[in-house]
Amino acid sequence: MNRMLIFALISVGLLLPVTVQAGPPAGPSPFADEYRADPAKDVFYKDGAAKLIEKEGVEKLIFIKRATFQSSHYYTDYIDGCKFFGCDICTLDLKTGKVESILPESMRGGIISRFDLSFDATKVCFDWKADENSGFHIWEINVDGTDVHQVTRPPADDQKISEKYHLFKEEPWHWIGWPFRYTVDFGIYGHWADDMHPCYLPDGGIAFISTRCRYGILCDGPDVLTTTVLYRVNPDGTDLKKLSNSSVSEANPSIS
Repeated sequence: MNRMLIFALISVGLLLPVTVQAGPPAGPSPFADEYRADPAKDVFYKDGAAKLIEKEGVEKLIFIKRATFQSSHYYTDYIDGCKFFGCDICTLDLKTGKVESILPESMRGGIISRFDLSFDATKVCFDWKADENSGFHIWEINVDGTDVHQVTRPPADDQKISEKYHLFKEEPWHWIGWPFRYTVDFGIYGHWADDMHPCYLPDGGIAFISTRCRYGILCDGPDVLTTTVLYRVNPDGTDLKKLSNSSVSEANPSIS
């Protein structure tokens, strides 16, 4: 199974996110032989770490660990991509190569899709799905692993919507009802309000995308409710607002 590692550099006042797909190294690599011998082995590239310390002035990386999504489309991770559960948020000491987990053990059986590092590099916000019977929601944690708390919660009608529109009802008529055409399991999507792809804002808030708008996508039946639009919320869960009103899916908000 390929693993997805999503990194961000930790340094006060510095945020340099980088996404790396774990897999066979492309071209010459100082650890290619070690990887081929044991693809699951964690290899610490000391020279590369030293260059980061020297050029960027950073001493740690923070990253998430999860299986690669099995999505049929790049924007359907939360619909048909969540087959393999298991996740973590970790820090890597670039001087020693030591990896430390900051996610509570009780949350490591879920899935994390995306995360962001606060501007002062003290907090991490992330989207987390607990199991096959719930959607993604936004959480926040300190980089030392303390004060983990949930930021967004399901709408009051979440369970009612799920029961009404769950995709594997009898004889579903749209494409989602033809699993023989795809290699993934569609049965675990239950039309929850999924809050995903958090991004810190300069005012201290968190931007994210969500299906809580309850919009159907243009290329599918209106009952599929897959459209994601932009929202914002305070870290304490207050002042949740919808910021956009798109008829197609929006994803990956960022500040540049």
